[in-house]
Amino acid sequence: SSGINAEYGQIREMIIEQNTPKGKLNYKQFVESLESAIGSWSVYEDLMFAFSVFDPCETGYANRDVLKDHLTMIGDPLDEDEAEEWLSLVQSNSRGDINYQSLIKRVLHNEGWLEDMQGARTNNAM
Repeated sequence: SSGINAEYGQIREMIIEQNTPKGKLNYKQFVESLESAIGSWSVYEDLMFAFSVFDPCETGYANRDVLKDHLTMIGDPLDEDEAEEWLSLVQSNSRGDINYQSLIKRVLHNEGWLEDMQGARTNNAM
């Protein structure tokens, strides 16, 4: 959860500010509106925080099998194939641990989110 509990009127204002036809926002417009309303929104930072739970010694690594178990059982679980697809994006080290920062970057890149976030930040800096 982002901790945001917007009321209908606030959402309506976001849509009006974007001046969109038919009063609808696409994903990019929605993110831009959120960023302007609450500051820099970062899926990357949220995921880094979430994965750090599996790294109590703050090494930057988490056990691949533990991550797979959690990815397939908790929250909005991935199925086995989806979890394997995510985890196959990075190599495990000799202890079976993966660098979760690299994993997050690869997942966001593959989903197109990393480019969208970088583009939004570049546009906001202008």
